[in-house]
Amino acid sequence: MDREPNAHSKRLLALCGVVFLLVGLWVSASCGGGSQPTPQPTPTPTVLSLDPALVAAGKAAAQKYRCLDCHSVDGFPMFGPTWKGIYGSQLAFTDGTTAVADDSYLAESIRNPLGKVVLGFDTPMPPQLPVSDEEIGAIIAYIKSLR
Repeated sequence: MDREPNAHSKRLLALCGVVFLLVGLWVSASCGGGSQPTPQPTPTPTVLSLDPALVAAGKAAAQKYRCLDCHSVDGFPMFGPTWKGIYGSQLAFTDGTTAVADDSYLAESIRNPLGKVVLGFDTPMPPQLPVSDEEIGAIIAYIKSLR
């Protein structure tokens, strides 16, 4: 004897299915996936604290060695790249390499001006000026101040 389920049994079966589905969704929502991702802290920009006397000494050294004959401080390039905003920027060189204009790069470029030539600036710097380490540090402080 084949019995078909009556309407009441069909509704009960459908209700059980819905309840089972809802319980499954609730369990997966409350347990699945773990905790919320930890938000990453926003990095704070580094504020350069520069000694005004060192910056002034750097400007004087840049004038003494005639750096400003080729490098502007107003954002407009001349024979060489502008110093305004150059500190911390990514530079591309004629040899196909790149570097960040940081203390190390700037000091190297002052000591060995022909070592890395910035792309687009073919006018060579005067080779190895007699700039002291103290003057190099001061010139770098001056360049940093030109943000």
